[in-house]
Amino acid sequence: MHDSASTARSFTMEDQRNFAAFCGDGNPIHMEALSARRTQAGAPVVHGIHVLLWTLETLLGSGTLAAAPRSLRVRFRAPVLVGSDVRLETHKKNDGTVSAKVRMGEASCCSVEAADRTSLTAPMRVPLSDASVPAATIPQSPLERVFDAASLPSGRFRLFEPRAEILWPLTEAAFGRPSLQAMGFISTLVGMVYPGLYSLLGSVDIDFDGPDTAWMDFRVVETDDRFQRTVIEIAGAGVKARVEAFFRAPPIAQPHISALAPHMQPREFGGSVALVVGGSRGLGALTAKILAAGGARVLLTYAVGAEEAAEVQKEIREAGGACEILKFDALQDAFAVPAGHPAPTHAYYFATPKIFLSRRTKAFSREVLDYFTAFYVDGMEKLVRTLAEAHPDPIRVFNPSSVAITERTPNMAEYVMAKAAAEILGEYLVRSYGNVSVVSHRLPRLLTDQTVTVSPVQTAPAEDVMLPLIRQFQSTA
Repeated sequence: MHDSASTARSFTMEDQRNFAAFCGDGNPIHMEALSARRTQAGAPVVHGIHVLLWTLETLLGSGTLAAAPRSLRVRFRAPVLVGSDVRLETHKKNDGTVSAKVRMGEASCCSVEAADRTSLTAPMRVPLSDASVPAATIPQSPLERVFDAASLPSGRFRLFEPRAEILWPLTEAAFGRPSLQAMGFISTLVGMVYPGLYSLLGSVDIDFDGPDTAWMDFRVVETDDRFQRTVIEIAGAGVKARVEAFFRAPPIAQPHISALAPHMQPREFGGSVALVVGGSRGLGALTAKILAAGGARVLLTYAVGAEEAAEVQKEIREAGGACEILKFDALQDAFAVPAGHPAPTHAYYFATPKIFLSRRTKAFSREVLDYFTAFYVDGMEKLVRTLAEAHPDPIRVFNPSSVAITERTPNMAEYVMAKAAAEILGEYLVRSYGNVSVVSHRLPRLLTDQTVTVSPVQTAPAEDVMLPLIRQFQSTA
């Protein structure tokens, strides 16, 4: 027999700021929309320990958890995104163990098990030195570290004093303030110290029978270079914990235009006017640089990355190229060439949503298919129709498709279906508009902020793939 219940909420940026003020974890993936956009999550991510504390507060408030347990086992399986609706499903077993799952849509993001048994079976290897050893303070900015499988750092930090009002009064009352601070310290250690700036929290096992100290000791006890994984042991303030964390890849930097220019023929794209939709980052930004380096006049659009688009424009102009930027949302806006700007002769449609969505329980989701179709099918149709009807001169449209169509990449049925539909749509658009030609090319997986993974993947340099394709596309009548 068991009891079960469910509750729901969403986390706001104000919630993020309150948690960061509480413990000092100001990692940009949680706090800055632009920085978070340059990660595979694509949007600000709720601190994992914040999700844990909300879960504990909810369990205590509902009576599902009557008192502080002896241990917690927490697994973070997918990011909880700021602004997304999440729900907490709880389950109480006859032996008193309470389990909870945090779901965002169909995705299981976090699981928590609270039990009156010890979760850490292996002996701790944290060096518990005496009180005379000085303790450091948490840095104000996250440390930027590089994974090193041979490095096993350790250290000691003073237990922080909460910098904001305690937002989990029931959890504080049940566990005590030192234990609450110790849980917050786990987030801060991972996000600010080790791994630091480019980190992901994977799992946490906590026992509430650790040494009663006013500081926190930590030691890295295990690394795995296959996944850039690290295991950290933590002890202090009445808590012992074993933490699994990962080094995530930093933002993918596309080549500077100065590195592309030597591979171009002088003015080989001269006389062309290239519209690059979604050109503020990734393959769109690379395409804009290649075109400009070859002498094309570039009109680059962005939906949300204004600062990134301005950086691409600055880079192109400083190299002597011609580039204008324009805010344009392929889902909302009707495209119009700015006044005084010549009509495009070529268009590249790199508008794209978040590609790798969180894990789901079903093989197919109509909602996810509609999500991809809005970008790859509806958005492209509207752009091509607008260009064809507004400008009678011929225009060529590059539709970046994907080898995932033939490879049948697992867990991406909706993405593959939308990409295949966009290829078919391109053929029909050519028949409908006599002045338009649409070329779909199935690109291999190339490293971008969206496609990079924790486990290193070998891919060809994006410029080696894109340059010959652009050259062929620009030169074909």
